[in-house]
Amino acid sequence: MATNALTPAQMNALGLSEIAAGDLDQAAQIFELLCEAGLAESSALLSLGVALASVGKSKEALEWTGRSVALDPENPLGFHVLAHLFIEIEAFSAGADAARQALRLQPNLAAAHAQLGRCLQKLKRADEAVFELRRALELNPLDASAHLDLGNAHQDLGEWEQAEAAFDRAATLDPNSAKPHYNLGNLLQKMGRRSDALAAYDRALCIAPEDAALRLNAGLLQLTMEDFENGWRNFEWRWKAPAERPFVRNCTAAPWNGEADVRGKRLLIQSEQGLGDTLQFIRYAPLLAALGAEVVVDAPASLQKLLGAVEGVDAVVAPAQDLPQADFRCPMMSLPLALGLPTPLPAGEGGYLAVDPHWRRKWSLRLGSCERPLVGLAYAGNASHTNDRNRSIKLSELLSSLPLGPRYFVLQTDVRDGDMACFAARDDVEWLGPELEDFMDTAAAAMCLDLIVTVDTAIAHLAGALDRPTHLLLPFEPDWRWGFDRSTCLWYSSLTLHRQLRRGDWTDPLLAVSKIIAASVDERRGVIRG
Repeated sequence: MATNALTPAQMNALGLSEIAAGDLDQAAQIFELLCEAGLAESSALLSLGVALASVGKSKEALEWTGRSVALDPENPLGFHVLAHLFIEIEAFSAGADAARQALRLQPNLAAAHAQLGRCLQKLKRADEAVFELRRALELNPLDASAHLDLGNAHQDLGEWEQAEAAFDRAATLDPNSAKPHYNLGNLLQKMGRRSDALAAYDRALCIAPEDAALRLNAGLLQLTMEDFENGWRNFEWRWKAPAERPFVRNCTAAPWNGEADVRGKRLLIQSEQGLGDTLQFIRYAPLLAALGAEVVVDAPASLQKLLGAVEGVDAVVAPAQDLPQADFRCPMMSLPLALGLPTPLPAGEGGYLAVDPHWRRKWSLRLGSCERPLVGLAYAGNASHTNDRNRSIKLSELLSSLPLGPRYFVLQTDVRDGDMACFAARDDVEWLGPELEDFMDTAAAAMCLDLIVTVDTAIAHLAGALDRPTHLLLPFEPDWRWGFDRSTCLWYSSLTLHRQLRRGDWTDPLLAVSKIIAASVDERRGVIRG
């Protein structure tokens, strides 16, 4: 289209008409010419930015909105749009700066206060977020999204009742949104009100039945509440939830959901999450073998020796090895659903993991016999785990709570900053990590111990699968597999569960474990004297 005969005003108008017609590329070309000539109008560029944002082109929208703001730095609307775009791409620090600029120019702009509050909440500055969001709601009390963000900020501060009220208000103002019910469900779980949380998820699912993250969270809660039949079905939505999708290696084999006959077929079962999950779900291998399948396990190298000794497992391949050709494949944590076994399959007496006699002798000699009980410890899991802060405990806190008398052996391969000083200060505590080449070593060491004390790590699953006497320390809001109010474990009969009674407070579970260890010391002394 020829534009050289048009005046700047006509070209700006033409660009706006192209926006109205939906030809954003043509509009961009026109405004590019105007910008090069220094003749573009700020409001027209802003309109292009808004139009691009509406079709999901955030990067281009940012460019044109930024040009608009540069031309007219006194327009609060430009900074308001800029803040919105930064929030869309999760650039929350830049979003906060843009919202502040909008408020500098128009202090009572409710939407900008709400934007600033959302950014501050995402930046973990919840106190400031609450202030801004309350100001936004003073100016516009009907803003459902601001109520939602206010609920999130109150939740960050541990102000449960205020958060619940804010989510309820958001749900009332926006009855077609599942998000307030979803957030409320998450909050009620933290409050220990699981039935109410499930009801909130159900309300959200009525609005958004295909929301994968929502389905998954509902499934995890159902598993926690031991509604395994529904829980396993909803747990399958993890494959459609981008933020939660587990990793499995690509394989050309057909997915197996339990319907196809696997007799005489090679079935590849794949580790998909942590080491503990793999140790927990390998228990189903013998059932697959009983169906006539050749069972091949795809699992981390550190588990290769141990899993290779499981009944029914024909071969184990590690990540460095190529996957073999297979007829079917199944992720490990989908096995209960595929096998039609909604309730947990107990580990059984003696467990389902076997320790090579060579390793057993090696570690028996290494740890030696002693008049004192031998106690294994695992106090921290993977530091990168999203829940590490809640499930791990400081070694200094653990040791200060445990009685003198036993010999303590730390079974984990990694230790935290400051832990070496704890080892140096105690001659009854020894770190075995440098000697543990893989989980066969760890399993053999565990078989030589009188009891094990652990937080929620792979060590808990290893000890349970070996049927070793184990005491598991659980946070106030534990992982789904440990239930929520039981001291016994459905998955492992040798595990005793000790739960926090208050969030973040290990006093009660540590006291219970300390008494059990002290009793074992007294019992050992009585045997020796007798």
